[in-house]
Amino acid sequence: MKSTCTIREVDGVLKDTICHHCAGLLRWVRAYYQHDEKAINAITPSTSFRQLSTDSLDWADWLTEMEDKLHVILPDQVLDHLFTIGDMIRELRKQGVVWPDNHDLQLLPRSLCSSYHWEVVSRD
Repeated sequence: MKSTCTIREVDGVLKDTICHHCAGLLRWVRAYYQHDEKAINAITPSTSFRQLSTDSLDWADWLTEMEDKLHVILPDQVLDHLFTIGDMIRELRKQGVVWPDNHDLQLLPRSLCSSYHWEVVSRD
């Protein structure tokens, strides 16, 4: 029997019981908030982007990060229906995206005169 990897919804209610692959993507999302321990622990699949105070610039950053780190571009008609972290993870999984267990993100300086960027680092 083929098992599917999704964040479960029961009667329209998002449940926080998630599979291994979805948990990896949740870890990817939480990594962007590593500077705020309280936020990391509060981010669940049911957390809305509004709760994270995501504005249009933040949203554009998320889309760039998905393309850069996860190598996926979600179509506009899908993006229009992403309201929670769980919605985003569900769509990423539909595209076959996974975040490897041995990968993390680290905020590193771009250069001496430039801003910071997120770098994928191996935990091996």
